[in-house]
Amino acid sequence: MKLDATSTDFRAAGHKSLEAHVQVKPTAADRPHWEWNREHLTELCVVSGIDVDPTDAAGPTEIRVVEAPGPTCPRCWRRTGEASGSRHDPNLCRRCAAVVEKLPLQNGAGEKGSAA
Repeated sequence: MKLDATSTDFRAAGHKSLEAHVQVKPTAADRPHWEWNREHLTELCVVSGIDVDPTDAAGPTEIRVVEAPGPTCPRCWRRTGEASGSRHDPNLCRRCAAVVEKLPLQNGAGEKGSAA
């Protein structure tokens, strides 16, 4: 594997792993491993996202780390590139907004059904 020089500078610049978005250009042989494990790799590597380039690398698999776009989700701290606009917190990512929406309402939390 070949790590882009800017990727090593990413951590040295004080960025946290959840601020990272990983871009991978795999070899044809490595592609299946990156594709079927992408969601698990995002969790395992503790990054905001992993993109796999649709073209094959001519040499070894190429990896580049860049700053992830968008706001930071206040629940999971990932930067997914978009906020959900949730009624609970508009800055939640879509994944967290779906989880929070399913949580039971708490009495006294100022939500519908609370004891006032």
